[in-house]
Amino acid sequence: MLGIDYLNFQFGSPNQQLAILFAGVLAAGNIQRSKIGHTRLDASIDFFGIAAPSSDRVYGAAAESKAERVLNWPETTGFNLGWQATPFQKATFQCQLDSA
Repeated sequence: MLGIDYLNFQFGSPNQQLAILFAGVLAAGNIQRSKIGHTRLDASIDFFGIAAPSSDRVYGAAAESKAERVLNWPETTGFNLGWQATPFQKATFQCQLDSA
Protein backbone atom coordinates (compact mmCIF):
# COMPACT_ATOMS: atom_id res chain seq x y z
CA MET A 1 0.00 0.00 0.00
CA LEU A 2 1.34 3.40 -0.95
CA GLY A 3 0.14 6.45 0.88
CA ILE A 4 0.86 9.32 3.23
CA ASP A 5 1.41 8.58 6.90
CA TYR A 6 1.42 11.34 9.52
CA LEU A 7 2.58 10.72 13.10
CA ASN A 8 2.69 13.24 15.93
CA PHE A 9 3.90 11.88 19.29
CA GLN A 10 3.07 15.10 21.17
CA PHE A 11 -0.26 16.10 19.65
CA GLY A 12 -1.47 18.90 21.92
CA SER A 13 0.31 17.52 25.01
CA PRO A 14 3.20 15.16 25.84
CA ASN A 15 0.83 12.24 26.65
CA GLN A 16 -1.25 12.47 23.46
CA GLN A 17 -0.47 10.93 20.04
CA LEU A 18 -1.99 11.17 16.57
CA ALA A 19 -1.51 8.78 13.63
CA ILE A 20 -3.19 9.15 10.23
CA LEU A 21 -2.78 7.07 7.06
CA PHE A 22 -4.21 8.28 3.77
CA ALA A 23 -3.84 6.02 0.74
CA GLY A 24 -6.08 7.12 -2.13
CA VAL A 25 -9.60 5.95 -1.28
CA LEU A 26 -8.57 4.62 2.15
CA ALA A 27 -8.15 6.62 5.37
CA ALA A 28 -7.31 5.31 8.83
CA GLY A 29 -6.32 7.04 12.01
CA ASN A 30 -5.95 6.94 15.75
CA ILE A 31 -5.69 9.51 18.50
CA GLN A 32 -4.67 8.28 21.92
CA ARG A 33 -3.92 9.67 25.34
CA SER A 34 -1.91 7.83 27.97
CA LYS A 35 -1.76 8.42 31.73
CA ILE A 36 -5.10 10.23 31.98
CA GLY A 37 -4.98 12.39 35.09
CA HIS A 38 -1.60 10.86 36.11
CA THR A 39 -3.26 7.45 36.53
CA ARG A 40 -2.79 4.09 34.78
CA LEU A 41 -5.77 4.80 32.49
CA ASP A 42 -5.40 5.43 28.77
CA ALA A 43 -7.95 6.09 26.03
CA SER A 44 -7.99 6.15 22.24
CA ILE A 45 -10.31 6.74 19.32
CA ASP A 46 -9.82 4.84 16.05
CA PHE A 47 -11.37 5.52 12.66
CA PHE A 48 -11.28 3.86 9.26
CA GLY A 49 -13.06 4.57 6.00
CA ILE A 50 -13.05 3.71 2.31
CA ALA A 51 -14.39 6.21 -0.23
CA ALA A 52 -15.28 3.53 -2.78
CA PRO A 53 -18.77 2.14 -2.19
CA SER A 54 -19.58 -1.54 -1.93
CA SER A 55 -22.82 -3.32 -2.69
CA ASP A 56 -24.64 -6.15 -0.96
CA ARG A 57 -26.71 -8.17 -3.41
CA VAL A 58 -29.53 -10.63 -2.81
CA TYR A 59 -30.03 -13.63 -5.08
CA GLY A 60 -33.15 -15.75 -5.34
CA ALA A 61 -33.61 -19.12 -6.99
CA ALA A 62 -33.60 -17.65 -10.52
CA ALA A 63 -31.54 -14.45 -10.44
CA GLU A 64 -30.46 -11.36 -8.52
CA SER A 65 -33.18 -9.28 -6.88
CA LYS A 66 -32.05 -5.80 -7.96
CA ALA A 67 -34.70 -4.08 -5.81
CA GLU A 68 -33.00 -5.42 -2.67
CA ARG A 69 -29.48 -4.15 -3.39
CA VAL A 70 -27.85 -2.19 -0.58
CA LEU A 71 -25.12 0.34 -1.40
CA ASN A 72 -22.80 1.33 1.46
CA TRP A 73 -19.48 2.98 2.21
CA PRO A 74 -17.47 0.92 4.74
CA GLU A 75 -16.65 3.08 7.78
CA THR A 76 -15.65 2.12 11.30
CA THR A 77 -14.96 4.11 14.43
CA GLY A 78 -14.07 2.83 17.86
CA PHE A 79 -13.31 3.87 21.42
CA ASN A 80 -10.81 2.08 23.63
CA LEU A 81 -10.24 2.49 27.37
CA GLY A 82 -7.38 0.69 29.08
CA TRP A 83 -5.95 0.22 32.57
CA GLN A 84 -2.30 -0.85 32.87
CA ALA A 85 -2.22 -3.24 35.87
CA THR A 86 1.48 -4.15 35.53
CA PRO A 87 4.13 -3.43 32.87
CA PHE A 88 3.01 -6.64 31.07
CA GLN A 89 -0.75 -6.81 31.87
CA LYS A 90 -3.51 -4.51 30.71
CA ALA A 91 -7.31 -4.61 30.92
CA THR A 92 -9.08 -3.08 27.91
CA PHE A 93 -12.66 -2.02 27.17
CA GLN A 94 -13.51 -1.53 23.51
CA CYS A 95 -16.62 -0.18 21.77
CA GLN A 96 -16.81 -0.19 17.99
CA LEU A 97 -19.37 1.18 15.52
CA ASP A 98 -19.43 -0.24 12.01
CA SER A 99 -21.50 1.09 9.11
CA ALA A 100 -21.13 -1.97 6.87
